[in-house]
Amino acid sequence: VAYAGPYYSTLDTTRFKPQISYDDYLKGNIYKYTEANGSGNVVLWGYNNQYPIAKVANASIGGYTPSEEVAYSSFESSEKGNWIYSGNPVTDLTSPSGKRVYSLANGSLSKIKPTSLPAKRYLISYWYKQGSTVNISGGTLGGVTIKNTKAGWSLAEREISAITGSIVVSGTGSIDELRFHPYDAQMTTYTYEPLLGLSGSIDPKGNLQYYEYDDAQRLKNVRDQKGNIVKSYRYNLGTSN
Repeated sequence: VAYAGPYYSTLDTTRFKPQISYDDYLKGNIYKYTEANGSGNVVLWGYNNQYPIAKVANASIGGYTPSEEVAYSSFESSEKGNWIYSGNPVTDLTSPSGKRVYSLANGSLSKIKPTSLPAKRYLISYWYKQGSTVNISGGTLGGVTIKNTKAGWSLAEREISAITGSIVVSGTGSIDELRFHPYDAQMTTYTYEPLLGLSGSIDPKGNLQYYEYDDAQRLKNVRDQKGNIVKSYRYNLGTSN
């Protein structure tokens, strides 16, 4: 109740509408949240739970566990992002994202079946190195769409539905940026240089951006995948008399 003097009256709380609600936390970090328009969002964390590595927008979060419906790994940190695999990532500086990739020769990867909403459609995407063969099983698969290419790597996306069990990714060669989410959701992913900051990002359309820093570890340039500068920052230090 507000001050009931000559200029104030009882506060009408019906005029206030929540703009965002936080539904769940994981080790102190926001894991799920819902916006005023009803859009549910999921955030995945990595690098020992220090940095957000993926944001999944419009991932309806009512009545399911996010670990069932979303998954992502760039193989940069120890967290597996809801994927299951026993092989160790390997260093590959040609990767379009970060410095590490997964060699399918080290074993397959799997994703538990979404159990609460089994009739939904999903997207699974991954970057694969030229010469690699990638096999996916566990549901009804749509055709392969190549969304982007860079320096001997291609970004493939496939729809998967009528999931019958665990989704399994196998084959030969190397993959990176392995994503899984509902069909109508949009995932943006991030990689980092520890102790420095954000090093790269990939938007839902597969567009890459890279981040450069100056000697004082301040953000200097943002470049697209062709090396063009799309944003540049300059810092002017004031002087005192």
